Amino acid sequence: MSTRLKVLLIALAAALAALLVTQWRSSLIELGRMEERAAAAERLAQERKYREEAVAKAEAESRARFDLKLAELQRDHDQILQRLQAELHDSELRNVRLTRELARLHDAAATGVGTAPATGPPGGEAPAPEDVAGPTGADLLMVATENYAICHRTAAQLVELQDWYEALRLRLQASPGK
Repeated sequence: MSTRLKVLLIALAAALAALLVTQWRSSLIELGRMEERAAAAERLAQERKYREEAVAKAEAESRARFDLKLAELQRDHDQILQRLQAELHDSELRNVRLTRELARLHDAAATGVGTAPATGPPGGEAPAPEDVAGPTGADLLMVATENYAICHRTAAQLVELQDWYEALRLRLQASPGK
């Protein structure tokens, strides 16, 4: 065999070896990338699971606190209502009727809708018999008491929602992925 042919075969073998090494190295790099992607997907799945568990735990704790607070508010409201009914039983407020104008103004205040100017006698005059509406002062107190109870329940719900959000925010900030 001639020297040129030997050199050519050696060069060809070296090129083939370099190609094989490059191909092998490329496959190792791709394998590493695949492992990195799999590990990232696993971390993402673990973080998602942690977040879902954190949300579920925060919701359960919040619901338990809220239910206890609502029960406490209902007990307090029932006691107040019972005492109010006892006080109103013999009260003169059971006999004091609201004028239609007072009832109209109350309804306007409750709905937040403005009213037209009063058409009846001015506030200082005694109402005419046809201006007397059905509700009494006692009825007004009972409705106001019920409205306060609704307000207290709504305020408790808002406070609990804020507490739930803050607890959830702190849990998610402390998540393993951070």
